[in-house]
Amino acid sequence: MIILNVAEESFAKNGFANTKLLELAKQANVNHALIHYYYRTKDKLYESVVERLFEKWEQQIKTFEWVGDDPTAVLTDYIERYFRFYVENVNFHKIRIWDVMEKKNLFAKYTEKFWKKDLEEKDRVFQMWKDKKMIRPQANGRLLLYSLWAQIQYFYSMDEENLQLIFNNKEGLDKNRKLLVERIAETVVQQVVI
Repeated sequence: MIILNVAEESFAKNGFANTKLLELAKQANVNHALIHYYYRTKDKLYESVVERLFEKWEQQIKTFEWVGDDPTAVLTDYIERYFRFYVENVNFHKIRIWDVMEKKNLFAKYTEKFWKKDLEEKDRVFQMWKDKKMIRPQANGRLLLYSLWAQIQYFYSMDEENLQLIFNNKEGLDKNRKLLVERIAETVVQQVVI
């Protein structure tokens, strides 16, 4: 477990190419041979780290149930949970960005497995809301979700000073994060809900 934790931090900070197994062994306070014994190669270690991150994501997705006839409540809850996931799992997005830049494409494998199914399920809910005339007929659920994800991925790592600048206040990080989630949710609801 300690090897995976140290590797996750290194892949998030340095990317795959700049992560060195000898350095990981030092940081984890284990023999270099132990890493090779359990993971064989840096590629296998990287795959284990990404797999563990997606296991966390999959567990989180299961809590994102879009049930009910209140789009405002469902969307607000989703935004809050999605934002919280990124705040609590900062390395998920960082490693994903490195994965794209270094053309490792391991995230694409997991994306196909997890995100595609999740997106299709949410699209069905959007359609049901449209059929019941609860949201605007021109609302594009997929576009909305991608826009929402982009906003959260942009803002989740902002520090206290930047959030204070955005909101022109002197509030603390937690309070401004809560305010940010509220504002994102308000914007989404205004665009979609009738």
